[in-house]
Amino acid sequence: GHLNPAVSFSFALVRPGDFSFALLLPYIAAQVLGGIIAGCLNYAIYASAIENYEAGLGDTFIRGSAESIQSAAAFGDFY
Repeated sequence: GHLNPAVSFSFALVRPGDFSFALLLPYIAAQVLGGIIAGCLNYAIYASAIENYEAGLGDTFIRGSAESIQSAAAFGDFY
């Protein structure tokens, strides 16, 4: 299995016998919905820890700035 909609699209293009275009939209919808649900669960589990961590950084901490990468990394790696 895979979790990337781009891989699903590639499979439909390259291997239509194994992965038909009829399966593509439901498969991509499930992948996107799964990613959204996973992000929401991750936030629900770690929200208080992230807020406590950010509060400890002081008044100069601004979400979206380069310094916020450390708390954003809870949701994935951003390069």
